[in-house]
Amino acid sequence: MSDHSRKEREEREIRKRRASKINRKKPSDNTIKARINIKPRPRAISRNNKIPDPKNDENISNKKQILNNKLASLTQRLKNLPQKARTIDNNIKDIPNRISEIRNNNYYSQSTLEKEYASLNDNWIQVSSNILNSSNQQVNSLLFQQSNVETQLTTANSSSGLDFLENQLSQFTQSINLLENSVSSQLREHQDRYKSINNSLLIAENTLKHLSNTSIEWKINETPILAVTTQDLKNDKHGILVLTNFRFLFEEIKEVVIRKTFFIVTEKKTVREVILEQPIGSIDEINKGNVGFLKGSGLYITFKPQTGLSELKLDTSNDDDEKVIQVYNHIISGEAQKELSNDLEEDTDETKQPLTCHFCSAPITEEIFRGQTSIKCIYCGTVIKT
Repeated sequence: MSDHSRKEREEREIRKRRASKINRKKPSDNTIKARINIKPRPRAISRNNKIPDPKNDENISNKKQILNNKLASLTQRLKNLPQKARTIDNNIKDIPNRISEIRNNNYYSQSTLEKEYASLNDNWIQVSSNILNSSNQQVNSLLFQQSNVETQLTTANSSSGLDFLENQLSQFTQSINLLENSVSSQLREHQDRYKSINNSLLIAENTLKHLSNTSIEWKINETPILAVTTQDLKNDKHGILVLTNFRFLFEEIKEVVIRKTFFIVTEKKTVREVILEQPIGSIDEINKGNVGFLKGSGLYITFKPQTGLSELKLDTSNDDDEKVIQVYNHIISGEAQKELSNDLEEDTDETKQPLTCHFCSAPITEEIFRGQTSIKCIYCGTVIKT
C-alpha cells in the first residue's frame, strides 16, 4: 500500500472518531426528554439513624422533670431526718430554763415538773448518742445512692433508661420510709414524755402571760394554776378566767376612753377589774358545750344553789375548754394542793376542828367550800377565818 493511501485512511479514521465524540456530547431530543422525566431515587435510611420524633422527645423531657422533682423531695426528707433527733435534744436541754423562768415568776403549781424532767433527761442521755450516730450513718449512705441516681438522671435520654431510674427511685423511697420509721420508733417515747412536760409548761407560761398586769389581789398561800382568755356571753364581757388553788375568778378587761378631740377618741387605757370571785368549791359543775352564734366550743359553769349565782356561759378558744375542765378536776380532787410545797399544804380532815364563832361561840354549820378562806356567822355577823 502506498503512503498516500495509508495517509488517506488515517484521516478518515480521525474524522470518524471526531464525529463519534460529537454525537455523544449532543444527546438526542428523545434522550433529553427521558432524562427529564427520571425521578431521583430515594436514599436508603439506616436503622440506626431514625427520624427524630418531637413528641417522643417532649415525653422524655417531661418524665425527667417528674423524676427530678421526686428525687429532690426524697432528698429533702432524707436531710430532715437527723434534725428530728437534734430538735428533741435541744427541746429537752431547754426545759430547765423554762422551769426556772416560771418559778422565778412565783408559779408554784405543777411541782412535779422538775422530777419529770430529771427522769426524761437521764434516759435521753443514755440513748441519744446512739440514735444520732446511727441515723447520720444511714443518711450518709442513702445520700451517696441519691448522688448516683442524680448523675444517671442527668445523662438519661431514652424511655428505657428513665424506666430503669424510676424503679431505682422506688427502691430509694422504700429505704427512706424504713429509716424514717426506725428513727421515729426510737424517738417516740422521748417525744411523748417531752410533749407532756411541754404542755404543762405552756399552761404555766400562758397563765403568767395573762396575769402579768392583773388586778387580782392574791391571798396568803394562794397560787394561780390556770388563766385563759374568754368571753362571758350572757353579759357580753371579755376577760380572763382564772383558777387558783383557792378561788375561781373572772377578771374583765376593757378599754376606757380618757381623751377626745372634737368627738374623736385620741387616747384610751386598758382597765382590768375582778367582777366575779368565788371559792373553787362553790362550783357545782363545769361542762363543755357549743356556745355563741357560730356554736363554737365553750363552757357552761353552774354554781351551788347557796351561792345565788346564775349559770355562766363562756366562749373559749382552741382547746382551753378542755384545759379548764382538766385543771378544775385536778384542783377539786385535792391533788393540786398536794403538789404544792409543804408551806402551802392545807390541813387534813383529821386535824380540822369543828368551827365556831369566836365572838358568840355559835357553831358554824354552813358548808365551807374548798378554797373558802372566811365565813360570816349567821347569828352575830362576825367574819370568821376558816
